[in-house]
Amino acid sequence: MCQICSIKQIASQDRWPKPLESAVQDINFLVQTIHSDYEANKPQRTTKETIPEDLLENLRLLSLALEQLDHDREGWWYSPEKKEQRRRLEGEGQDRKIVELQRINNAATAMVEGMQAKLGLFVKWSLGMK
Repeated sequence: MCQICSIKQIASQDRWPKPLESAVQDINFLVQTIHSDYEANKPQRTTKETIPEDLLENLRLLSLALEQLDHDREGWWYSPEKKEQRRRLEGEGQDRKIVELQRINNAATAMVEGMQAKLGLFVKWSLGMK
């Protein structure tokens, strides 16, 4: 598995909050597009100047999509609805449900960080960019 495709593997490791699922599908599509561009232009890449502009643009889009995904995750977690839900569950003594919500949020955070790290590794090692 190539480094860029491992982003899709990370994205499928755990459950995403429902509002973020469509963004994850978009990211998977971008990863597939980047992989195809990378494979099609593999022999041409030797220097920073020979990397196709389309590939660079898709990598920028993926980077922005990952930043937006993290921003959306924070928005979901700190939204008034989620705060109220956690407060209500606490009042009802439903610790198991609170823990499950925290687990989903922590897993989403870890997956976003993992995907950002894999993107950085791909750019550095596969494309030779620092």
